[in-house]
Amino acid sequence: MKFDSYITAACIVFSSFFLSGCKNELAITPTDNITADRAFENLADLQSGLIGVYAALDNGDITLSTKWSDENYYPRENNTNVGGAGYRWEIDPDTGDAAVNWASIYKLIYRINRMLAVIDHIPLNGTTEQLAKDQIKGELLAIRSHAHLQLLRSYAENYSENALGIPYLKS
Repeated sequence: MKFDSYITAACIVFSSFFLSGCKNELAITPTDNITADRAFENLADLQSGLIGVYAALDNGDITLSTKWSDENYYPRENNTNVGGAGYRWEIDPDTGDAAVNWASIYKLIYRINRMLAVIDHIPLNGTTEQLAKDQIKGELLAIRSHAHLQLLRSYAENYSENALGIPYLKS
């Protein structure tokens, strides 16, 4: 009987020790991710980020629009009818054509939003750097609006007040 109470007490002590955890171990900054405020600390970082934004621009929406609307492209005579369904605006979600374009444009918007979240807090030296930062911010805003327009053109029902649209992401 006495032995059982010792075992019970020892289990309670060890359980409370292991369940309490260590608060210092839980406050570790993740190493697999860089926050935007650490990624963009000066004007050179912003310029590199802008190059990354331009690198994410592709012609996927233009390619798909051409595939789906150009009467000279699809359907070709005597081919395997690849793209024929898209030409007829029968978009099949199983093909992945629509999802690839959707994801790549939102990835572009995500990159832009990360930069815009911190761009106003970047320290600058002089008017020249301020002008360069203003230009970068203007380019980011223009590319983001273009990306949203491309999504709207490709995926929205129609352009009217009560029609279904696309998610507009500013952050």
